[in-house]
Amino acid sequence: KIKKISKKNKYFAWLTRKINPKQTEKIKRLKIKGIHYIAEPSRFYPGGKIAANLLGLVGIDNTGLLGIEHMLDQQLSGNTYNKNNLRDARGASIVTSSLSASPEKQGLNIILTIDHAIQEITEEALERGINKSKAKKGFVIVSDPHSGKILALANYPFFNPNKTKNLNLKNTKNLAVSQLFEPGSVLKPILIGMAI
Repeated sequence: KIKKISKKNKYFAWLTRKINPKQTEKIKRLKIKGIHYIAEPSRFYPGGKIAANLLGLVGIDNTGLLGIEHMLDQQLSGNTYNKNNLRDARGASIVTSSLSASPEKQGLNIILTIDHAIQEITEEALERGINKSKAKKGFVIVSDPHSGKILALANYPFFNPNKTKNLNLKNTKNLAVSQLFEPGSVLKPILIGMAI
């Protein structure tokens, strides 16, 4: 389906963004005059739901929206080049300084202590525990007791950052760092009272 666009004074309007190559090829075969294509970078999460609540996700313009993607967005994004908006009578760009044509600087790499295998095993165990206890949500943190490194940080419910069309924001919370009190803490006064 191609959306109808009402006549505007603008020369440019998005029909759609982030479509897959098969859809692009179908539209290209229609050979509709005035439709052009722009290749955009897109974030893909090869682990799917693995550690998604920790990693987070990016929006349509690759801006971090949740998790580490949001928290470290500036460091991960790098510097984009400055676009010069000055134009001559024919519409061509006018370069007024070298700053307006500076190249893009790549973003930094972030290295986590999360171990992919331990993370996957932890998430499977968490899901089994949730199903067995009929709980609505839960989390597990696995750390190395000698170094304090976090080896796994699992949250349930899961979500897949590659499939955001019908994303429920309630499933994206990182419960391990957003809970106000740790589970079980409310029972400690009862146990102490019973012991006394």
